[in-house]
Amino acid sequence: MYVLLDLQTRTAALEEAADTHRLLVNAVHSADRTLAEQVLTAEGAGHLDANDENGDHAWISVSWLREAAIRHAVSTSWEDHTAKLFERAAKHGDLSDDRQHIRVDIEWMAEHGLTD
Repeated sequence: MYVLLDLQTRTAALEEAADTHRLLVNAVHSADRTLAEQVLTAEGAGHLDANDENGDHAWISVSWLREAAIRHAVSTSWEDHTAKLFERAAKHGDLSDDRQHIRVDIEWMAEHGLTD
């Protein structure tokens, strides 16, 4: 699954919610880190990792993920599968101490010449 961060429409949406083997952010239409932070925060989806100088990681809200997944009507096993994802993240230091945010990579599509 991935968070589609559309910096043109200023929205964040969960895509491919059933794919619980991976989680990342795909930022499209811009690589503006300040705008990305504003959109993530406004949408309640999370925030950029303030300790990442390049702005290539975000902390995504676990509750936002769950609410977005419910809107996608994911299967009842979704929670079990994402629990495994969160445990893997915890082992690598990518789950916040309070388990409320998961740290993920951001793919800045505009930097690769892609607009969508």
